[in-house]
Amino acid sequence: MFKLTLMLLLLISCSHKFIPNNKVTIIKQWHLSPTVQTTDFKNSSGLPQYLNQRDIYIYLYKLVNDHPEKVTIIAEGCDAGTIIDKNFEPTYNGWNAKNLLPHREQLYYSEILTFLPLKLKMQFPDQVTSICGDSEELARQNQLAISEAKGFLGFHMRLKDTVESSPKKYQGYLKALEEIEKRKIIDPIAYTKQAALKQLEVFNELIKKRNSVLSDTAGLHINNHPVIIVGGLHAKNLEVQLKQAGYEVSVHTPQGYPANSENLGQDLIKALEE
Repeated sequence: MFKLTLMLLLLISCSHKFIPNNKVTIIKQWHLSPTVQTTDFKNSSGLPQYLNQRDIYIYLYKLVNDHPEKVTIIAEGCDAGTIIDKNFEPTYNGWNAKNLLPHREQLYYSEILTFLPLKLKMQFPDQVTSICGDSEELARQNQLAISEAKGFLGFHMRLKDTVESSPKKYQGYLKALEEIEKRKIIDPIAYTKQAALKQLEVFNELIKKRNSVLSDTAGLHINNHPVIIVGGLHAKNLEVQLKQAGYEVSVHTPQGYPANSENLGQDLIKALEE
């Protein structure tokens, strides 16, 4: 009887061990500007993103220690399937694989602010898989759409402010708008409002397309605790897509994450309606 019970327990244990993981973690990040250089890392604590970036690092550090050899970190902003390792060439904030490696065992490593998937991979080369899960072309279009939306909003507000108070300025803004659009515009105030709303719609659709790529990438690594690090604008729809794909989703909001960082669309619409 004892041997039968022991065999049953062993079978249960083994079967439990091979049950696939079904959980994806989304971490909201406050992006560092790509133009910010952080190689003088002693001054990084003065950056507004410092608390957010450091808290994400601490969260991932603990996760790796809890799940050795079973963590996949998925990055936005680079083409899906690109492996992030010691041969990864891009430089972020002055840091790349080569110049991060000498620092990985130092106590101050947590203070270095740079591309987190690369930073963790350099520190845990055997325990962590870091991989790109986005589309660079869609990301480029995404940035263009929001830039266009903000540009039309700027014209819209200036035209509204000057249509009665300063006809000369109004005509100047109208002329500049028509030169950009290469067409005669009859009702520029209505035109710029609709154009801004259209670009905002394009922006949101591109977010969804990028999220689809991120979701598919997570699915390929579902047995290795996939963690997606993304800007907060992705988080809500990405969570929906992942759940629709049948995954359990956990969303981590780190310290230092701006409470209003996901209100971009609502803020633009509000400005257009004022």
